[in-house]
This record gives sequence, structure tokens and C-alpha cells, in this order.
Amino acid sequence: MATPLVLGPMLRYTDETTAAVWVEVERAAQVTVRIAGAEWSARTWRVHDHHYALVEIEGLTPGSQSAYEVLIDDMVV
Repeated sequence: MATPLVLGPMLRYTDETTAAVWVEVERAAQVTVRIAGAEWSARTWRVHDHHYALVEIEGLTPGSQSAYEVLIDDMVV
């Protein structure tokens, strides 16, 4: 099965405890970012037949680095 991910993930913004992750996907979907068992999600929006999501992540530990997963409709991409 081909991935529904078109472009990204891209880190769009960070501060001490928050981050925003942007993706483009091929269809309307729920996009989730998973870090150490915690999850944040956002629905896509559509502009000229392109589907985008911006997932806002909160509660990060200042100065930390974390591995993460991006899921599109519960499929790890």
C-alpha cells in the first residue's frame, strides 16, 4: 500500500514547550503526531484539491529531543 503522505513532515514552529508539525497528504484525513506515548492530532483542510494539516504539540520538556511518529488515519508514515 502506498503512503498517503505527499510532503513533510516539516517542523513549522517551536518554542520551549510547543512545536507545530505540517504535512501535506493525498486526501482528507486525521493526522497524528506521537511522541513517547503521547499523541496530538488535527484534521486536514483542503485548498485547491491539496490536503494539509498542522498538528500543534504542547507540553514538551524544554531543551529536549524526542523521536516521533506521524500517523495518517492511524497508519504510521
